[in-house]
Amino acid sequence: MRLMLAPQGATDRQKHRGKCEMSGLRLLALWTLIAGALLSGARGQQVKLLQNKRDPYGSPRPANGETNVPTGTSIFFELNIQEDKKPKLVEPSVEAQVGGFDLAAKSKNVIDLDSISVQLHAAGQQAAAILSRGQNFAEGYFGKITYNGTQKNTALVYIDSKKELEPSATYFVSVSAKSRDGAVLGNKDGQWKFTTEVKAGTNPVTFQLDLSKPPVRWHGGFFTGFCKTTFCTSSANRMESYALMDSVRKKFPKAWSVVRDIHLGMEYQPKDNPVITWALPNIVRERETRRIVAIEESSNDVLLRVEDFFGHEQYGIASNRPLAGDYHPGDEILIADGISDARAKVIRLVDDSRSAPVPLGRIRAGAHPWYKTAN
Repeated sequence: MRLMLAPQGATDRQKHRGKCEMSGLRLLALWTLIAGALLSGARGQQVKLLQNKRDPYGSPRPANGETNVPTGTSIFFELNIQEDKKPKLVEPSVEAQVGGFDLAAKSKNVIDLDSISVQLHAAGQQAAAILSRGQNFAEGYFGKITYNGTQKNTALVYIDSKKELEPSATYFVSVSAKSRDGAVLGNKDGQWKFTTEVKAGTNPVTFQLDLSKPPVRWHGGFFTGFCKTTFCTSSANRMESYALMDSVRKKFPKAWSVVRDIHLGMEYQPKDNPVITWALPNIVRERETRRIVAIEESSNDVLLRVEDFFGHEQYGIASNRPLAGDYHPGDEILIADGISDARAKVIRLVDDSRSAPVPLGRIRAGAHPWYKTAN
């Protein structure tokens, strides 16, 4: 670095030149200080590829090291800005499925969606970009790049294609990305591999069949129902799935004809309380479901006063259904309040009246160690 100062006795022009160069030096130092401060905001932060265990869903998909992957597979992964230097293993949870929750970090940094690029290649072949910067998909590929709800430090990337991968081949996926504050995804941290299934073929199968025995008649179905994991509205992230289901129903009317909504009755419990744990025991809207309005404890058992759950008419459940048709001595019941849950046995129905103005039924449940927990 050179610093030029006007010597003693220099002309006004030389003095002015020296002042300008001094000002330039100070300006450079100021910009260096500002740039250092800006870059320090991303120092210690890295963009990481989230690794969720399959339960049943996971990320990335296909998983790292997974085998027997269908040749028509899509690719899905999540990116998150994290403070630590090591990848953080994030367990799948209810919040992740419901959507809109940041599970891995609290950073206010934002992943630049336009910076994400993905390369795919089989072992021994040259890598090819299937997603380039600027959210440009390669020919034959399509998908979606978005944030995880309102958490812009977590990005979700979904890539699909009508192209088939080679069977019995190991494929490598390489992802690069950065945040707006300069955090980057390391080369090794954004790579994983999977192996496709063997080529489909026709193989002989040997089995024995006793035609003298009566046939087994199964009355179930495949793909007849689904669980809606988004509370209240599906407008944010479910409408595209509904459109696909609707297109299938035109050929198969019973497909996805049964819907199970998200958990019942626990919408306003303190999910973020550090002391109280949020529980999700899967209380669903069925004919047998009732809302408990009072609990009366005795020395040997517990009396439950119940009524119809809110909104039962929307699910085609008749009002004031007699308890006798749904609850019988010895039946096991699931009781939950959004914080605790437990099981109990029905001893008997004490009262099944439906007198106005508030119809209530009463169930006497078995010994109550569960009540000590649920209360």
